[in-house]
Amino acid sequence: MKYILFNPLSSHGKSKNYLYKIEKKLKKRNEEYKVINILDTKLEIIKDVFKEDDSLILFGGDGTIHTLINEIADLQIKSRVFVYKAGSGNDFFRDFKGKIVEVTKMIDEFPRIKYNDHEEIFINGVGSGIDAAVCNAHASGEKGGYFRKSVQLFKKFKQFETEVTLDDGRVIKYDDTWFVTVQHGRFFGGGMKLSPKSKRDDKTLEVCMVHKVKLGVLLLIFPLIFLGWHLLFKRVGIEIIKTSKAHVKTKYPMLQRDGEVIFDILEFDVYFKE
Repeated sequence: MKYILFNPLSSHGKSKNYLYKIEKKLKKRNEEYKVINILDTKLEIIKDVFKEDDSLILFGGDGTIHTLINEIADLQIKSRVFVYKAGSGNDFFRDFKGKIVEVTKMIDEFPRIKYNDHEEIFINGVGSGIDAAVCNAHASGEKGGYFRKSVQLFKKFKQFETEVTLDDGRVIKYDDTWFVTVQHGRFFGGGMKLSPKSKRDDKTLEVCMVHKVKLGVLLLIFPLIFLGWHLLFKRVGIEIIKTSKAHVKTKYPMLQRDGEVIFDILEFDVYFKE
């Protein structure tokens, strides 16, 4: 049996169109399936229904996948797990080919973030600063894409203090940070290649810090992130540092995890499960 875990709000409601297409294909193949609306049903209640030879298809974008993978990991569901591209950003899928990716073996390999004694998996990246502010604006229903919202927020954004401790004990401090993001995937913000050298098959994270650079210069450089060309401007305040873990302290009270925002988090750890 294939169970499709479906979020009707994903991709601003457009995920229903994607669901219709996959249902059509499954019916054509005479495959058994069941659609589960995750807004109406908690996985904890029905976890015993899933058998090892079943397949779970997580249907949605980065935020939905983030939430569901954490639920599945917590419940230790043994079924095979796939994710299906049906969101607005889909940064996870940009590192793979096709619309469906099996993540069964990846779940234990994804990096973790810990804050306030709470640990969770993330699939792409986590961060504080302008990136989190844009994700919050998106979640609040403001119109426009990531780039447009970023430009609007840059003009009124106040830079903040950041301290990052790396796996070798090195401490990096800045008092004029625009954003600090820890990436496992190459993309964020709906196709911006923030961390172009990231590889998902290694135990390496990339801490991406933007600081010092003046607003005018930043607005000129920012579009180049779509191509990964921002790395040419390291001297003006763009840094990408490889590490296996990091401890981040920040004065900006907003944290995003795969685009999902939480408030009043000023300190967090990122690492891989040992």
